[in-house]
Amino acid sequence: MTNRFNDRLRRLKCPNVLNLLPLVILVIGSSLAISVGQMDSKHRRDEQRAQVELRLNAIGAQVESSLRSAFGEAEGIAQLISLDGRIDDGHFRAMADQVLKSVGYIHHLVIAPDDVMTAVYPLHGNEQILGRDYRTLGEQYAQVQRARRLAQATLDGPLALLQGGRALIYRRPIFLTQHRGMPRYWGSLAVVADIDPLLKATGLADDQTLDVALRTGDNQSAPGVVISGDATLFQGAASVQAIKVPGGAWQLAGQPHGGWTTFGLLDSSLFILCQGAVLLFGVLTHLLGRSHRTVSRRNQELSDEIFERVAIQASLVQSEDRFRTLFERSPDPVWIVDAQDHCVQANAAALKAFGFSDMADFRGLTPADVSPVLQPDGQTSAYKAMANMRATHAKGVHRFEWLHKHTDGSTFAAQVTLCIMQLAQETLTYSIVRDITQLKRAQAELEQLAHYDAITRLPNRPHFHLRLNQAIEQGAPLAVLILDVDGFKTVNDTLGHPLGDRLLQQATQRFIASIAASDTVARLGGDEFAFILLGNERVMAVVQALVQALHAPFDLDGNTALVTASIGVALFPEHGKSSDELLRHADTAMYAAKESGRNDYRVYQASMTRQMQARVDLEHALRRALAGQEFEVWYQPKVDLFSGRVEGAEALLRWHDPQLGLVMPGDFIPLAERTGLIVPMGEWLLAQVCQQLQTWQAHGHRLGHIAVNVAVPQIERSDFVATVQQALARHGLNPCQLEVEVTESLIMESPDLARNVLRRLQALGVHTAVDDFGTGYSSLAYLHLLPIDHLKIDRAFIRDLPDSAAHAAITRAIIDLGRALEFRVTAEGIETQEQYEFLRNAGCDSGQGYLIGRPMPAKAFEAWLVQRDEVVYP
Repeated sequence: MTNRFNDRLRRLKCPNVLNLLPLVILVIGSSLAISVGQMDSKHRRDEQRAQVELRLNAIGAQVESSLRSAFGEAEGIAQLISLDGRIDDGHFRAMADQVLKSVGYIHHLVIAPDDVMTAVYPLHGNEQILGRDYRTLGEQYAQVQRARRLAQATLDGPLALLQGGRALIYRRPIFLTQHRGMPRYWGSLAVVADIDPLLKATGLADDQTLDVALRTGDNQSAPGVVISGDATLFQGAASVQAIKVPGGAWQLAGQPHGGWTTFGLLDSSLFILCQGAVLLFGVLTHLLGRSHRTVSRRNQELSDEIFERVAIQASLVQSEDRFRTLFERSPDPVWIVDAQDHCVQANAAALKAFGFSDMADFRGLTPADVSPVLQPDGQTSAYKAMANMRATHAKGVHRFEWLHKHTDGSTFAAQVTLCIMQLAQETLTYSIVRDITQLKRAQAELEQLAHYDAITRLPNRPHFHLRLNQAIEQGAPLAVLILDVDGFKTVNDTLGHPLGDRLLQQATQRFIASIAASDTVARLGGDEFAFILLGNERVMAVVQALVQALHAPFDLDGNTALVTASIGVALFPEHGKSSDELLRHADTAMYAAKESGRNDYRVYQASMTRQMQARVDLEHALRRALAGQEFEVWYQPKVDLFSGRVEGAEALLRWHDPQLGLVMPGDFIPLAERTGLIVPMGEWLLAQVCQQLQTWQAHGHRLGHIAVNVAVPQIERSDFVATVQQALARHGLNPCQLEVEVTESLIMESPDLARNVLRRLQALGVHTAVDDFGTGYSSLAYLHLLPIDHLKIDRAFIRDLPDSAAHAAITRAIIDLGRALEFRVTAEGIETQEQYEFLRNAGCDSGQGYLIGRPMPAKAFEAWLVQRDEVVYP
């Protein structure tokens, strides 16, 4: 072959071509190696930036979600004003207090009708802004006008507050819907949040891999203000993404800690291999030239010929050693296969990755031999290996993902790069294998965060909506279930959130065991779960199984918890043809199950929507009644059963609706308790009673004490003791003129809270009583611990006296218990003379009921007293 090549050279009369050929190969080959190395470095830089952008997108989504959650707590105030056109101060304080308790980093809330700040909560520390007109605050007024112009909430800041400090302000314009007209601008609600705690709640500063900065504005007109992180990130090479905020967009920038990694040519395995191949080709060409020159100088002295050959051999050995060093030091697994796809050489990293200890065991294997039989897409490794080799031979370089197998049977995902290497005598293919297991895991974790609940690992609300829409598109019958865990709040409040989360996790496992593999269960938030059941023939069986699933106690680190389930069911297509409609109807049915006593289920009926609408209408009417002074206070007298003397009265709330007439308390008090309206209603009742006592006192009348019933929400959602103290002081009353009645439900559900409130009331001098005594369970366990003065026997035990032996025994036992504990005992619901006589003979101190006197308005009560000649007590 060499002779033929030499003859060709002589015919071309180019005897020096072989001398220049090694240099040409070195120059061209090095250029190609540099190009390949640059391409590989660019790919690695692109890969790094893609990972940063993926992580930054997840952070941005978390910031958007946190901002929506933070300021969404105050939406109820704005919606209430939009519906009613106003909000009283007490109701605003109660709702604002709930917002501040739910979101710890909110500084204060401001209501500004006609852009004048008329109410702020809390008032302490914010007095100087009360009454200020936004029109006098240039920057803030421009922001108020912008929110009004957009007709949507905006997020502004950071702003310097008049009372000091810097904050972000969520501005919510409020419009009133006019009859047959355009919405009318009422004013605005402002929610002022401290910047640092808010950003901490979003998790913005918790990322351990990126340097992150956040600034306002979208940079379309001018750069915004940096509110978190290093401002220089927006000027450098950091990745920048827009995140949505109320009324616009902000910018989020991020880059790896310490900056971007610089990938040079020496960091590229492809460059090292290509450069090694160039050196090898150069050496081989150099040898060919040397051989040619040696033949042409055959007549030279033998010593010169031997010297030249030794020098050539040394150069070859040196080049081979250099190539082998580069090959072995590559951090990525590299192996070389021949034309038949059999391994001929592999570096140490390849042997370690595949689990081989000796090259002899690896040599001769094919790519299919170190791969599972099937790849993730279902194709065989042998088939895909052939396809990849064809692509490599066609393009010279081919990159793809591959599932490799370790000798112990475990697998790992890899990014494989195949390159063709043409030698003098044969064509080889070398493979660079980069383990991407960590990258795949990071991508899976981000996917999990975006679509699944962090506590239960169930699909979240957006993912559930996606699955439900997909199921509806199939057109087949299905059922949507909404399940609410009854009693979860009590577990969360008493045992703490970690054990509350543990209960949700255990409940999730029970739910999964109760449904089919083709069904879906998701956590919508809090203690609310949703289900998609494919097919309608087994819905009731699954629903009953879900109810039963929560009956067994939960073991939470040694604490036993009991909860139940209330479930609402909506069927497709009978109850709705869209996801929103089905979820809304299932939710309505769930609330119907709760109202029926919980631990049950209800299938949606159209009447439920009508009932709910009726409750909404009644709630609006209640709010109107509170604002329009439609309530009245009636008084039912209470007498001493031995002397017959009037001891006082119980104050009862009555509602006289202009259209409905007199509405019974049983029809509106439960709704008032559920909606929280009972708090301002109770404050109004207390104020009216104190005012009436003041009037009677001014006219020289002294009437024992007046009892006021207190609902559980009044105790739980307000500082009731402070309200009582303020009312007594405002009307100049002696605390002993007032008695506060609490129910056994408060004592059983919140014993510590009840004990604290009753003790503080007694310390003021106010009488305390337990109403409807005997209807609760385990009451005696707490009775001796409570600071109370008075027991009131429930009318349920009085109704069948004296004929019912059981009720007679219970009544006597309560009276004897009251005497033993030195409590005064009153019987409610006395309607017959026989009941009166029985109770007096049994030792009951006092009583009230229709026999003695019905509930009456104040003037009628005064007239009743005049008839008994018991008005004035000097």
